[in-house]
Amino acid sequence: MPAHEGSVNGGTCWVELTTSDVDKARRIYRQLLGWEAEKPDPKFGEYFNLRTSGARVAGCMTAQPGMPAKPDA
Repeated sequence: MPAHEGSVNGGTCWVELTTSDVDKARRIYRQLLGWEAEKPDPKFGEYFNLRTSGARVAGCMTAQPGMPAKPDA
């Protein structure tokens, strides 16, 4: 994935995912895009960031009660 060098109207600037299966999400993003997951932070509801080339590009966490979640990452 290339480094961010500017923004385009309507373009993606950050990915946020709430899911019922964070382990599967970690595997998918690693296999598909080569992103590495940081360790989850208990202070932030087990939220963790995903990185590529050292840059944070996304965040992910287990869906909390009342939050919508994709069942398959």
